[in-house]
Amino acid sequence: MQAVKEKGGAMAGAMVARFGARDLIALGLLLLGWFVLKVGSFGGGMMGKIDFTFWQVLGFINQGAASIGARAMGGSTSTGIWGLFAVVALSGPFVHHSWKDRRAHLAAVLPLLLMLVVLLKVYGGMGASVPDGGEFFDADMASQMRQEMRNAVSFGLGTYLSFVVAGYFAFTGVIRWLAARA
Repeated sequence: MQAVKEKGGAMAGAMVARFGARDLIALGLLLLGWFVLKVGSFGGGMMGKIDFTFWQVLGFINQGAASIGARAMGGSTSTGIWGLFAVVALSGPFVHHSWKDRRAHLAAVLPLLLMLVVLLKVYGGMGASVPDGGEFFDADMASQMRQEMRNAVSFGLGTYLSFVVAGYFAFTGVIRWLAARA
């Protein structure tokens, strides 16, 4: 057990020496924000209030609105290609350690970029199933229904923590890229 402890300490020390303590702590916080803390909740209707993590949101995007009902009943969803995008985005801030091109620093923007794309996709897709009007209601009522669906979503601590950490990675990546250009 002592030998394992020493090897683990040596490996952790090597990681801190290579990647930096701030970036490793930031990565840990981003993992916490994406996989553990809820990024939001959808309240209302017959399903009640549903809390979800960023990883679960990726599953909703991958499998469509039906997966929200599966989540409400305790099921899980597959993230598919969006999960691959997330893994690539998580590795983005560390690409410059293995690729010595100055543009590698710009990969640190990937977590923030992925989060913005997901936010736009989810927010833009909300209410897409509501028709623009028709037999039962007019266009104003359809617009109001879409707005009510958007108002039913509330952001959680995971959203704010993830955006702050992704912003940190983007800022430091751009600063490192600018410094490498000079």
